[in-house]
Amino acid sequence: MASMLGLAQGTARGGVPSARIAVYKVCWSDGCNEASILAAFDDAIKDGVDILSVSISESVSKTNIHFKDVLSVGSFHAMKHGVLTVLSAGNTGPYPKSLQNYQPWAIIVGASTLDRKFVTKVKTGNNIAYEGISLNTFDLKGKYYPIIYGGDAAKKRPGFDQDSSSPT
Repeated sequence: MASMLGLAQGTARGGVPSARIAVYKVCWSDGCNEASILAAFDDAIKDGVDILSVSISESVSKTNIHFKDVLSVGSFHAMKHGVLTVLSAGNTGPYPKSLQNYQPWAIIVGASTLDRKFVTKVKTGNNIAYEGISLNTFDLKGKYYPIIYGGDAAKKRPGFDQDSSSPT
């Protein structure tokens, strides 16, 4: 009966009952600092983890030289200490040459699709309900909010502009 707040109920398989999760924060609103990434690799190794799952990639590779790439250096260091690193393939594909991580000493994983659809209803103030595909685990309990253009949402948050929240 595994689920995420009641969504996607099913059976969780492949886990180890004694497995524990450790999380190391390396990215902030202004990006991911290379020193923080390498420190997290070192901390994880020191903490005795068996597997590192690193979901970080850059939209443009800085280099094709492994000894200058922070994820290559960190994952190689982990491998030398007996820790397997799993890296994301990247987020720019599926296009030719879009693979962002390709270290031969790590497992590189690409995204996939889901075998289910998450439907959420939005009810307007005049009692019309619209269905769409979205993950929604909260209940507004009768509260109503105006429907706005997505590009206008950024104007209320510093550091974002109309293009960063535009639906197009």
